[in-house]
Amino acid sequence: MDFTAEHLDYDRDKALIHLEGDVRVKESTWTLRGSELWIDTARHRGRSEGFLFIDDGVSAVTGTSGDFDFGDHSG
Repeated sequence: MDFTAEHLDYDRDKALIHLEGDVRVKESTWTLRGSELWIDTARHRGRSEGFLFIDDGVSAVTGTSGDFDFGDHSG
């Protein structure tokens, strides 16, 4: 998983990454863009509040929030 953002916080005890500002995440075939994203590195899950765009290489979806699983590419 590769990611970029204007601001990043990492909570080692909770295994939680918080990305904020022009967030871009590339994971396998998924590309996610958004304004704010939390990634649970232990459970390989993510959550977004605010603008969200997900492209899986075949189709794309947008929304104002979302929960997703990087392991099985669902959400």
